[in-house]
Amino acid sequence: MIAVGIWLLTIGIADLVAGLSGEPKPGRRTIAALVSAFLVPAGISVVFAASVGTLIALTSFGGLSAAGWLALRRGLGTIGSTRAILALLYLLAVFGAVSLLATRSFVSFVSYQGPSLGERVVAALPYSRLDQILLEEVVFVSGVLLMLFATSNAIVRLVLTAMGTRFSNAEQRLRGGRVIGPLERVLIFGLGLAGQPTAAALVIGAKGLLRYPELNGLRGESGARTIDVVTEYLLIGSLTSWLLALFPLVLVPD
Repeated sequence: MIAVGIWLLTIGIADLVAGLSGEPKPGRRTIAALVSAFLVPAGISVVFAASVGTLIALTSFGGLSAAGWLALRRGLGTIGSTRAILALLYLLAVFGAVSLLATRSFVSFVSYQGPSLGERVVAALPYSRLDQILLEEVVFVSGVLLMLFATSNAIVRLVLTAMGTRFSNAEQRLRGGRVIGPLERVLIFGLGLAGQPTAAALVIGAKGLLRYPELNGLRGESGARTIDVVTEYLLIGSLTSWLLALFPLVLVPD
């Protein structure tokens, strides 16, 4: 699964550079995101003394897949449902391809000159428990955590667009979603990873309690139609967000 972790790191960092909101910022931000998509897998491969074939394969795959992802979702606030669906299918197809790559071991990390720089750094740290942590797990969990920020924000917005939900006005009514969403996902994933599903469920329940007064306030202010739109936005967005936080738990190596 180390190839999946590196790909998640690549996409996660590229999306963060492009913009936390999930909508790529045109100009320098997008260019910087594309550059980072090539540099991240190359840098990880060098630090952990990967074989030349691995370095070339991961750098090419990560950079090109990130470029396609950023291109498909550019202008996220104005694209139609068809392109939103295409962007989601593209990301799913790339994830399936990199998962196949990892499962079949088409790409392997091989150090021909003794311990890599990363392994030497970990060995030098005064924490004995780090010796029990696999490199594969560290890379994968780090990739998931980064993916839960800007990338997940983009996926949620694409799902809302694909479903025909008018979320622009709803975002103004329920403020803070682009920041609360990532923090909520990180909490759910972290608690699930720590073996605390009950605490993760409490986080999910707390969101409903905190948002209820806002929804209830719309009833007297704008009528039932606005409540329907905002409620649809909240439900679809929240369910998508929770799935993005919970699904990686299935993939974490035992």
